[in-house]
Amino acid sequence: MLTTPSRRVALLTLAAALPAALLFGAPAVPAAPGAAGCTLKPGASCAGADLRGRDLSGRDLHGIDLRRARLDGTDLSGTNLRGATLRGASLVGADLRTANLIGADLIGADARQADFGGARLDSTLLRRTKLNPDDRRLVVFPRDIAKVAALLDTAQETIDFVIYELGGPTLVGQEGAPGALMRAVSRGVKVRVIVNGNWRQCTYDDTTGMFINQYSCATVYTPSDDSTGYNGTGKASPTYAVQQSLMAAYRDPDPGVTPVMPQVQFANTNFQVTHEKTILVDATYPSGAQAGQPRAAADMLATSQALVMTGNLLSFTWGSSKGSSADDTSWMTNPDGTCKGACPAENPARDFGVPVTDPVIIAEAARVFASDFLCGAVQPGDPPSRTNTNDLLATPLPLTWSNGSFQAPQGTTPTEYPGTVYGYEFPSSRFPLAQTQQGNVRERMLDIINGATRSLIIYNEEFSDRDIIAAVEAAAQRLGRGRVKLIMTWNPWTDTSEPAPSIWRTWKSLDDSGVSIMLSEYESPYAQDDSELYVHAKVIVADNADAYVGSTNFTLPSMDWNRELGLQLTNRKVVGGVTSGWIQSVRAIRDLVTTFSDDFASADMTSWSVIEPQLPWNEVRHGLAADAETLLDPRTNHLRTDRPLLCGPLPTSDTPVPAP
Repeated sequence: MLTTPSRRVALLTLAAALPAALLFGAPAVPAAPGAAGCTLKPGASCAGADLRGRDLSGRDLHGIDLRRARLDGTDLSGTNLRGATLRGASLVGADLRTANLIGADLIGADARQADFGGARLDSTLLRRTKLNPDDRRLVVFPRDIAKVAALLDTAQETIDFVIYELGGPTLVGQEGAPGALMRAVSRGVKVRVIVNGNWRQCTYDDTTGMFINQYSCATVYTPSDDSTGYNGTGKASPTYAVQQSLMAAYRDPDPGVTPVMPQVQFANTNFQVTHEKTILVDATYPSGAQAGQPRAAADMLATSQALVMTGNLLSFTWGSSKGSSADDTSWMTNPDGTCKGACPAENPARDFGVPVTDPVIIAEAARVFASDFLCGAVQPGDPPSRTNTNDLLATPLPLTWSNGSFQAPQGTTPTEYPGTVYGYEFPSSRFPLAQTQQGNVRERMLDIINGATRSLIIYNEEFSDRDIIAAVEAAAQRLGRGRVKLIMTWNPWTDTSEPAPSIWRTWKSLDDSGVSIMLSEYESPYAQDDSELYVHAKVIVADNADAYVGSTNFTLPSMDWNRELGLQLTNRKVVGGVTSGWIQSVRAIRDLVTTFSDDFASADMTSWSVIEPQLPWNEVRHGLAADAETLLDPRTNHLRTDRPLLCGPLPTSDTPVPAP
């Protein structure tokens, strides 16, 4: 939980014991030795003051100059330090809980062991500030795509990449214009990529009772056929373009390098969708008896790192076969040529990535990757398994997993591929069928939301899960109007398709409860403008202190049926390191709240209160359920039973698939 009852009582007791003058604004505190003539008040010049161990809690010291001041162990909890200069100050062990540090300058300060729990950190300057070793800045998309390429360029031995969609000129590239992954292959790095393979769009021949081939199921590059209902969207074709580009790099290694064959494959069929977005650099063994297995935490390299993201890394239309004829495969060798004009940067949406260097976290993420790469098996050659990652529910680490599905058998796969093991059934408030819950994301999300005592900010792409809706509404009623803020995207599909009224009703219900909602009108018919930022991030921040950042949307399928991964972050001082369930990262919380504040106030955002009156409520079909998930019983309709899923290497064009 976020703030324990004992902590809350302690804070209230402390407040009651403080003199009223100290709480409500006061007589100035005489300067300490070394700062002659300094009076602690707003805008004062107290550079170099020795204030170690002092109780300055609750004071208004906005704009004060405390450069190089000695503030070790000083109680600054609740202090207004907005716009203050603490450049080069020593804040070792200082108490900065709930302090106002908006726009404060902490460049070069030593804040090790300081507690920033709940501090307001919008636009706080933290360059060269000394914090805990794993306290890293977030990767903020779309501006930071180059940082992802730079991370890949650091790899010495291995890159393991699991993502829903991948492809583009910066991170992959093509022959003659290599991107970061191609450069890695050329310099001898072992590259493995898992992408989602469940697009459920395959060519089926009713006459022979056969799927034409697994290749069409994967690439969907053949033309659409209305007579059979086949939709040739080209959805998964970028995966083949990625493979082609990596193989081009394999055939053209750097001088003196013996390259390692890159591996690109479809994801574990235990899950309805593999929606996780994680990069692991130098986290697995490249060769030998343990090749492909996770490194032990004690055996990580200096370059070992993870990047856990909320977003995909596919440049729009890059490598797409949509519209191509069946015999046209130029999209594989010239994926840039499929873009309309110049290919945009990969992931031009609002998303985040959390860099992690803690070896324990990296080792655990690598363990799950290795299992998923082997279709659920533990070691190469073992049969697929649905049990070897079942302990994720009780993990003490800050890794927050979705780890299951309602899958029913969905056809067969070629004999050369591992047998399909259909996966975990999860209990839920809607469909309490299963006996064992495997993931921990729902519980942890609800803990963060329910634990908010002052504020709650949320980014999400999809919002339909009843448990989450109820918790956010309760938080808004508990905290008061305007204390819970939500940013989402107003999608084109919400105007025309049946699920539209569901999200309208969700937004209206949240607004009625006191949630402040801002929407990006990306390609909205009301704005006629596709230049606005698409909001794809999945983020919760409570009390400016505790956060979830990951791939899981606020939907039942995302939480209960998919493979997803996120992290729990905090700016509180934690005991027990990452085994406490949190990564302490002052910078990450700062980046989240700053970006959110900027987005919420952006002229590109439109308030729900402006959009709501424009909606064609009278045209909504009567009787449509308030929650889109009630439209489909996932046991029978949502998960198709007539389309095969494949875990393993990409199939070739002559791979036949028998009928289910």
